[in-house]
Amino acid sequence: MANLIGGTKEKVLAQNFYKLESWKKSGVLKIAKEVIEEKTNKRKSIEVTSSFGKKIAIDCHFAQFSFGEKQHLLVTTTDITQKVKSE
Repeated sequence: MANLIGGTKEKVLAQNFYKLESWKKSGVLKIAKEVIEEKTNKRKSIEVTSSFGKKIAIDCHFAQFSFGEKQHLLVTTTDITQKVKSE
């Protein structure tokens, strides 16, 4: 993931998704909040400039899960940049 978005593992892990402008602008933050609140799964494909300045296209799958008493968000992504460029 770090390589995909143009950052290092350490810098990516230090980020808080609630504060990422790229998540706010792309609508990803809204989806993440909905998934956590509704305890559901959602999927969205987006074209975005990452917080590290790299332009990418990704297919995102969001899943809510609980561990102990806490709610968590799992986001998996598939790089679709080349596919989008060729269309």
